[in-house]
Amino acid sequence: MTRALDKIILGHIGCSAVIATGAQAFIRTHGSPRWLKLPASERSKIVRVRTSTFIRRYGSLLDHFPRQLAGLVSPLRINGHIVSLCWRTSRPRGTTGSVLPFAPYLEKVKSRARTFHLGSHTYSGGPGYSWSCNYRIERLDPEGQSWDLCATDEETGEYQSMGAHSLEDAQEYFRGVGFSISHEQWEAMGATFPDVYDEDACA
Repeated sequence: MTRALDKIILGHIGCSAVIATGAQAFIRTHGSPRWLKLPASERSKIVRVRTSTFIRRYGSLLDHFPRQLAGLVSPLRINGHIVSLCWRTSRPRGTTGSVLPFAPYLEKVKSRARTFHLGSHTYSGGPGYSWSCNYRIERLDPEGQSWDLCATDEETGEYQSMGAHSLEDAQEYFRGVGFSISHEQWEAMGATFPDVYDEDACA
């Protein structure tokens, strides 16, 4: 009886992406031009993540897999975006499988994307009044009218919630600290804006 390919492990060590099988493991950082073999002694340090998390964090590294895995793993793309990874197994030909309808699947993925990491920011409001932090926001409703704003604590590095804000208040906060988020970026994160009604255009 033929065996399926050993389960592939996706994860990271620190900020470096890791792909591992039962026999071998590879690691790659954003600054490295290629995947390197991960020593067996380092495998215990791998922090496993779900496929969707791995793609979100390291999607830019998935255009080229380690040569040893190139025939076993391939990215599934829709409209140019990687949405999943396909594993080739050793199942006999003729084995049936189920096919997911992609339109509902993509809508479900889109609706689940509620938390957004905005990156680091340094603000200086004058002598003795400055800070550095990382921002993260979470959309609290489907319409994108309510947001939880979070910033890292300078001492612990852990995210602290600044409470729920309306879309308008959230925009005002980020403008006040000089952190730029464009109208298009808000829309991409799920914010909805009312259509502007121009009375002059109807006069």
